[in-house]
Amino acid sequence: MPAILSLPVPGLYSLPPFSPALTQDAVHACPEPLPAYLLIGHMLNLSIHLISIDAAGSFFGPRDTSPYTPSLYVLYTRLTNGYIAPSTLPPNFLTLSHTQHSTHANIFTGCVNNRPLADYQDLYYALLARIREMQQRMADHLRSGFSTPMTHIFPSGPTLAELHETLSSYWDVLNDAAAGKAMDDAVREARVQSIQDEIVARVARNVMSGEEAERQIMRIREREVYDEQMGLEWTPEWDAALVNAKLGEKYRGVFEECRRRDRKDG
Repeated sequence: MPAILSLPVPGLYSLPPFSPALTQDAVHACPEPLPAYLLIGHMLNLSIHLISIDAAGSFFGPRDTSPYTPSLYVLYTRLTNGYIAPSTLPPNFLTLSHTQHSTHANIFTGCVNNRPLADYQDLYYALLARIREMQQRMADHLRSGFSTPMTHIFPSGPTLAELHETLSSYWDVLNDAAAGKAMDDAVREARVQSIQDEIVARVARNVMSGEEAERQIMRIREREVYDEQMGLEWTPEWDAALVNAKLGEKYRGVFEECRRRDRKDG
């Protein structure tokens, strides 16, 4: 008697939804930020975990191996190699030298864990986007009926249910109001400090008087002006496509310069 093949049953399985994404209101209402070292540790551990999953199998599709796209792997590698992110200066301050500095300046030589929390801003976005992509991929597999919660992502790897639980836990950490407040505060302070540093540099280049520089620095440090400076860049529900599009635009100039230099060096 011929064996009876087990056909997929669409819609038979599903996984619990993630908790709601972090909101600006929740961050503003949060009294205390999460200590930076804790948030940094979580992000580094999760990055290594997700990168290793991508390297071990093809369940989540082909890996983006281009060094000129702000993928999770590229952003993690840039952090560990000491590179800085694109400048946070407003457009009226930006020059080509700022883009070039972001491209090849290994300015941080210590342990990656000791980098300022603001340096992790783009990794934070990339992790949230990657979690969303993986969540959607698992949901699609279950909805089609070709996978069950007990299906392994790759041989000897976690099951869909196990990985979903891990991702859900990290999602909760990254979307906790205290974590969001820590990142929001750090990014805002770094942005203001970069403006202040550029003002000082303009005095050194004799393009601004010391009196004008002092006035501008005092102004930007006033509470009502300081609070208006951008912290985290919010994306509804951390939609992966929108997050990745924003990162792509942010790094466009940096990677164009990388290509140019690599062609020249090659």
